[in-house]
Amino acid sequence: MPIGKAVLDLIEAKTAQSRSKRSLGELHSRLSRFAADHPGQNLAEFTTTGLQCWLDGLT
Repeated sequence: MPIGKAVLDLIEAKTAQSRSKRSLGELHSRLSRFAADHPGQNLAEFTTTGLQCWLDGLT
């Protein structure tokens, strides 16, 4: 599954769970950045090491 689609699906699911606007805003902000930094990649291509490297690079 493409990362961008996974992000949209997760936000949609959290919206359906009546999460707060603040929580949804945080998810959208962080996960959209992740998707933008990895265009065209599938979620299955990621490893925990790769994710940790991305997280470590955030400022």
